[in-house]
Amino acid sequence: MQIRTHIGVSLDGIMGTPDGIPAWDAMPTFVSGKSHGYAEFLAQCEAIVIGRTLFDFAHSYWTDQGIWAWEGYRVYVLTSQPLPPNLHPDVIASEGDAAGLVRQLHAANLTRDVQVLGGARTIRAFLELDAIDELGMVVLPVILGDGTPLFLPGSLARTDLQLVHQRAFPDGAVELVYTRAIAAEPERRRSPDNHCRRSQASLPHAPRARTVHLKVTARAWHAFCCHFRQCGNAKLAETRADSG
Repeated sequence: MQIRTHIGVSLDGIMGTPDGIPAWDAMPTFVSGKSHGYAEFLAQCEAIVIGRTLFDFAHSYWTDQGIWAWEGYRVYVLTSQPLPPNLHPDVIASEGDAAGLVRQLHAANLTRDVQVLGGARTIRAFLELDAIDELGMVVLPVILGDGTPLFLPGSLARTDLQLVHQRAFPDGAVELVYTRAIAAEPERRRSPDNHCRRSQASLPHAPRARTVHLKVTARAWHAFCCHFRQCGNAKLAETRADSG
C-alpha cells in the first residue's frame, strides 16, 4: 500500500477557484473520473482521503444529486468533528489528526493504494509528515490568478524529489510523478599519500623500498670529512699542474 496523489493544478499552482471549483474544471477536455490518467490511477487505489471542508462541500452536492462518487472505495475524512448522520457506510472518520489518520491507514490492511484527494491543507498535512509516497500532479495549461494554492510559502521544509514518470496530454496538460530522492552516498575523500600507497600495493611483485638508518659516530664523521678534504686537495693540485 502506498499513499499517493493525482492533483490537478494550474500553472500558477492553484488547486481550486475562490468559490471551491477544482482547477480541473477549467479544462474543457476534463471528464471527471476518466480523463488525464485519472481512471487508471483510481484503478490502483482502494481508499480515498479527503479533508473535512472538501468533504462537506462535496457531500452536500452528492446528497442533492442523489449520487455517491466513491462506490467500492473506503473514504477517510480528516476531521476533528463528528461527521453528519446518514452517511454512506464506507465513510470513515479519522482517528485524531493527520498523523493518527496515517497510522489508521497503515493498520487497515489495504491491498491497494490510497489517494489523498485534497484539499490543499490535507495534502500539505500529509507532506509535513513525509507520509506521501508518490506525489503526482497534472499541471494544467491555464493561469487562474486567484484561488486555493497547493503550497504556501514557508509551509513545508525543503524536500528533495526525483521524477519517476512524466507524460503530456493532447490538450497541453502535463503529468508529473515524484518520489522521495535517494540521497547519494558521499564519496570518501582520500589523501594523495593514501592513494599512492594503495596504488603501489596493487602492483604485482612491486619491490618495497627500504629505509636504512645509519648510526654515525663522531670519529667516523671526522674520518669521512678528512677523506673528502684530501680528495679535494689532490684534485686542486692536478688542476694547477695541468694549467702550468
